[in-house]
Amino acid sequence: MSAVHECPIPADALAMHALAPITYADAYVVRAPEGMTPEDYARAMFANPPGWVTFLTRLRDRIVSLVGLKTAADLIGEGLARKRGDGVRFSPFKILAADENQLLFGVDDRHLDFRLSIQRVGAPSEFCVVTAVKLHNWLGRLYFLPVKPLHRLVVPAMMRKAGASF
Repeated sequence: MSAVHECPIPADALAMHALAPITYADAYVVRAPEGMTPEDYARAMFANPPGWVTFLTRLRDRIVSLVGLKTAADLIGEGLARKRGDGVRFSPFKILAADENQLLFGVDDRHLDFRLSIQRVGAPSEFCVVTAVKLHNWLGRLYFLPVKPLHRLVVPAMMRKAGASF
C-alpha cells in the first residue's frame, strides 16, 4: 500500500487559484508508479473507493437531498462528470482544467464551492491532491462541521486504495 502524507500546498496548485476567499484547504502526497499521468491517478482514486467511503457518500446524499443540496447522482445527471475520449467517466466532479501535470475538478452549490486538484509534484511519480473549499453561508458552515474531519480521513483513504490498485 502506498504511504500518504499530509504536505504543504504547492504554490502552483490550481485548486488554490480557482476560489477566493478560501475557507479551508489541505494537501496530501503519495508516490505512484512511474509513467502515471494525473488522469491515471484520478481514475485510480475515484474508480473504487473504500466501502466505508461509499457508505458515507450514500448517507450524505440522503441527508443533503432533504435540504436541496446536490447529491452525487445529481452531479452525474447534470453531466458534470466529463467523459474522456474512451467514454469512461472517472469522477462525479466536473473537470475544470487539465494539462499534462495537473487536473482540476470542481463543484459549485448554494452552500459551498469545492475544488480538488491532482498534480504531479517533486519526483515524476509523486502526486499531490489539494482540496480547497469556499463556504457561502450558515448552511455551508453547518454542513462542513462533520465533513471537515471526515474529509481528512476520506481523501487519504481514497489515495491509499488507489495505490493498492497499481
